[in-house]
Amino acid sequence: MKMKWRINRLMAVLACLALVLILISEVKGSLAYFTTYTTVGGSQKIGKLSGDTEVEEKVDGNKKTVTVKNTGEIPCYVRVRAYAGELFTLVYSGENWSENEKKDGWYYYVLPLEPNEVSAALTIEINWDSSIVADDFEVIVVEEFVPASYNEDGSTYGDWDAVITTKEVPYDKWEEVAGQ
Repeated sequence: MKMKWRINRLMAVLACLALVLILISEVKGSLAYFTTYTTVGGSQKIGKLSGDTEVEEKVDGNKKTVTVKNTGEIPCYVRVRAYAGELFTLVYSGENWSENEKKDGWYYYVLPLEPNEVSAALTIEINWDSSIVADDFEVIVVEEFVPASYNEDGSTYGDWDAVITTKEVPYDKWEEVAGQ
């Protein structure tokens, strides 16, 4: 009876050891999953997709007038936003400029700017309580642009949600990345 008990105990210990070994081997594989990495490099230039813009600002009293010139090689859409302290109120106005439905603080030029074309002026009126703020202050103007995107009918629009990545992918991996 004692011998049978020892054999059962030995079998139980061996079963536990086997289970522990199996678990350890599985954990090692799953840890490898979390520590494996790879890098890619290389790039390919695709036609003339370069764009750039220049901003011109003129100050006259409490008004700042902004125009944007497309200095790139392709049509683009532009948007402008001004930043000032919380004691200032900014009022935007200008032909073909509008705030979008998101009311995100940006003012969008509704027409595409062709290469070397200049936008209509956007006037930013700056109001403040002169008893609180001195006359010496700055209003920062930020401008962004996106290349014009095209609808099926050939009309253009500015896709402000598009993501342009600097991720470089070798030629032989393009199909893998395109499928993601």
